[in-house]
Amino acid sequence: MKGVKQFFYNLNMIFCMIFSSSGLWLAAATAFLLFLISPATVTQTGATVSIIQVLVVCVSQKDIANIGFVMPSAVNIIANAGSQYIATFLPVLAAFPSIPLLLEMQKSGFGRFAIMRQSKNSYLCSCIIAGWISGGMVMLIGYVGMALPVYLLLPAGDIPPEFFVSNSPLEGLVGILGTGTVIIGQAINQFFYGAFFALPALFLVHRLHNRYLVLCIPVLLRFLYDTLMTRPYREQLQIGNFEKAQWFANWFSTSLSTAVTQPNMWVWLWLLGGLGIVLVLNCIFAGFEVDIGG
Repeated sequence: MKGVKQFFYNLNMIFCMIFSSSGLWLAAATAFLLFLISPATVTQTGATVSIIQVLVVCVSQKDIANIGFVMPSAVNIIANAGSQYIATFLPVLAAFPSIPLLLEMQKSGFGRFAIMRQSKNSYLCSCIIAGWISGGMVMLIGYVGMALPVYLLLPAGDIPPEFFVSNSPLEGLVGILGTGTVIIGQAINQFFYGAFFALPALFLVHRLHNRYLVLCIPVLLRFLYDTLMTRPYREQLQIGNFEKAQWFANWFSTSLSTAVTQPNMWVWLWLLGGLGIVLVLNCIFAGFEVDIGG
């Protein structure tokens, strides 16, 4: 019971430091801008039109017939918002609120002082959980910031039938909230998407004491992983084996962005299994480092 109280005390303390720092809000603002430059539709000549360009057209009240593209519905945009830029920089954005803070706590000796006064594992777990949640909050805030003006300014449209699968816990809310359910579903998706990609840096934070390495190595690892998965995916497409190609596509890192709207056992295994593994390994390695005086 004492360990649980210490865990929540530490979690609350670290949360207060993260949410009062500029790191979280800077990362969320960057995520918001990356969502705004995501593709929304294409022109008649095939050029990409970003979400922010669509919003500018709506606000300026230009003649819809002369804008050069078909105005997309709000649901179509908020259900498909995302880009390669978000996928590329997500490991940095998700970790940015917590990693500098945790490294500063190590450097100042606060972590060692806290561990001497309480349970080592409760302190280390509270650091990981706080970083995990703050990574999710970055994406959630950025996404909602983009989705609300889109929802308010554009015609709502109809929810795509493939957006929610039959076992989605949010499918029953469609009849109550209508198209607003899409924002809720995608916001929760983005939370877990960001939370997962905070984990690689949170694992490295007690092994490497350079913030630039801790933030950049996960970007490289994600890029290498998706590159390795893309090659067999394209090979299967070329030979016409679409079923196997879809299997490889399900293992892309972007598949983790549909955790709630299209729940899948493997996606949740990644999300929760990844968190559990990082918690256990961090308690072992970081605890060992503390024990030997590192």
